[in-house]
Amino acid sequence: MPKNAIIIIREYDLSQAQRLIFAKEIFKSAKKRSDLKILIGKDLQLALALKADGVHFSNHDKLPIQINKKNFPKNFIFSFACHDVLALKIAKKIKADFAFLSPIFPTTSHDDAKIFNRFNFVKIAVENKKQSYFNPPLFALGGVNKQNLKTLQKLGIKGFGAIDYFINL
Repeated sequence: MPKNAIIIIREYDLSQAQRLIFAKEIFKSAKKRSDLKILIGKDLQLALALKADGVHFSNHDKLPIQINKKNFPKNFIFSFACHDVLALKIAKKIKADFAFLSPIFPTTSHDDAKIFNRFNFVKIAVENKKQSYFNPPLFALGGVNKQNLKTLQKLGIKGFGAIDYFINL
């Protein structure tokens, strides 16, 4: 894992009990690295119970109307996967700390998803900046690998999320 990486536990196909066991194993491994952060996907209660660094949602999830950050530990992270421009507005409304725009490239984990591709990503990032949909930086997600990461970095992304990239290292 690169320095200052964030692990998002998204194993949604596991039962709640299996997901808890899986998450505890990730936490145990991650304790060896003080620079790693761990977010739990779609489950605030599990994130709080495990004292995770935060929680990750998608615009496809049922979210509370407003998240009051005062009700969570200091520096608790809220990340949000956005699959369209409307989702950026939702991310801003719930005061997410950062957003992934997804998917940028074809991805093995969501092979039927509509792809933004790098040109649409740039257009949305520029439009986002002009319209102030979302103030923190946007991250790229979906199909990121060693070859296309160089292109994304030239576009000025602040970070990326990936499965394919780490599987193929």
